[in-house]
Amino acid sequence: RFLVQAACGYGLTPWAFPPVQRKLWDLADIVVAGPYVQAQRSFEHAWVGSANQQVHFVSSRYSAADQLNAVRAEAHLESDGTITWTGFPEVFD
Repeated sequence: RFLVQAACGYGLTPWAFPPVQRKLWDLADIVVAGPYVQAQRSFEHAWVGSANQQVHFVSSRYSAADQLNAVRAEAHLESDGTITWTGFPEVFD
């Protein structure tokens, strides 16, 4: 089971989206709206990086309760040894 998350970096008015963006909205489970603002970096809620961002639950697969146990960061180890971080870890050494 995959989570389809999109981050738009702007406010949401999905009915005004161009067709391609509207299609992405229709496929998403959640959409994070608002730009990431370093000065407002936050660990209070999963799936957002700064306090100004909002999570919109587009499908019925996820709800606000799912944020409580959500993974906030992931590390991917590639076959060539490259490590790629995704998410927002609280401590990054």
